[in-house]
Amino acid sequence: MVLYREKNVDFLDFLGEEMRNGLYFSAKWCSGCRKMAPVIQKLVADGFPITTIDADIQADVTSQYGVETLPTFILLVEEVESKRLVGVVAEEQIRKLFTKIPDYKIW
Repeated sequence: MVLYREKNVDFLDFLGEEMRNGLYFSAKWCSGCRKMAPVIQKLVADGFPITTIDADIQADVTSQYGVETLPTFILLVEEVESKRLVGVVAEEQIRKLFTKIPDYKIW
């Protein structure tokens, strides 16, 4: 799911509690992002709380998180960055990140 929000709306407030753990930054022109798309879609279908952010449309959020290379996956734990993966990565790497979340449940 790609989300769009009005400017000047706090990003984490906009997301809501259930979508605050995985932030996936991508763009339509990014070949690595196109390779990662099926992996992210599968994880979302499996119930992982991942939000896709279009880096071109949500440039302020991309800048807020210091994302300079795409694709980038950021894991937030209690709204603080816990881990960052940059580039094309294996599905298993992203799955393992979610074990860092307190009260982690196997999806």
